[in-house]
Amino acid sequence: MAELREVLPILQIISQGGLALVIFVIWYYTFKKSNETSKEAFDKHAKLSENLIQLLKDEQDYKTMLAGILMRLEEKLSKPVTCPIKRGDDHE
Repeated sequence: MAELREVLPILQIISQGGLALVIFVIWYYTFKKSNETSKEAFDKHAKLSENLIQLLKDEQDYKTMLAGILMRLEEKLSKPVTCPIKRGDDHE
């Protein structure tokens, strides 16, 4: 019986440590999965951000091109134009 009393605390420590080990393994697995999911989300967000930046650059180039076209059109419209059919040198 005395031997059982000496072994009981050792078994209790082992069982408590075993429970702590199981909890640690569960926590570690959950932590790893969480990190993988976070990394995937971050990579996806980074790719979407790059696509958005490229779209904004393309839009800026398009608007610059349109502004140039509008400026040339404005220059042409601001100059007086004479009708090629009706000339001032017509003598009847």
